[in-house]
Parts: sequence; C-alpha cells; structure tokens
Amino acid sequence: MPDDFVFEDIVEQGSASSPVIFPRQTLSNAGRDIPLSNEEAKEIMGENRRLYVRSLTRYDDVFGEPHETSFCVRVGGPLLQKILQGKLGESQAFAFDVAQHYNYAT
Repeated sequence: MPDDFVFEDIVEQGSASSPVIFPRQTLSNAGRDIPLSNEEAKEIMGENRRLYVRSLTRYDDVFGEPHETSFCVRVGGPLLQKILQGKLGESQAFAFDVAQHYNYAT
C-alpha cells in the first residue's frame, strides 16, 4: 500500500452502526460485499495484487472519553487460493498479514 493511500471513511457513507457493548460482551459485524472481477480475484490469489481490509471502531468509554481502534490486514497470494479451494485444514487457514499502516488504538 502506498504511504499516501487514504481509506475512505465508511461512517460518512451511512454503513456504520451504533450498538451498545457491555463489559466482556462480544460484537460481530458481517461487513459489506466487495465486488471483484474474475481477473482481479486471480491477481489477488496470485503474486500481483493484494486486497487490504480495514476495520475501524469508534466508541466512548464509560467515562465519556472517545476512543478509536483501527486495524488493517493484507489478504491474498497462493495460500488464499488453497484456502478458498478447501485444500487446507482450519488450523492452516491464515491468509493475511498485518498491513504497514492503519493499525492503532487511541
């Protein structure tokens, strides 16, 4: 990912939610679909391209202080292709690595 790359803020696109999360509670979100052409998918599963996935969570703690946690991973390569084809067991299904940018907590 280039150093000057900027992710668009999905909050402004209206795809954000405002759930209440209590201590020790787990929250899951399915995200959104990303349409890819067959050629793009082949390049991501090959050596030419990668897909970057970012998660951003903004919240206020119990004292009303705002916080933000973000992580970004890079997905792709031949290992992803094997996983999608069901050729690896669950314990081996790890086809991403931490991206250089957008990993922080405040």
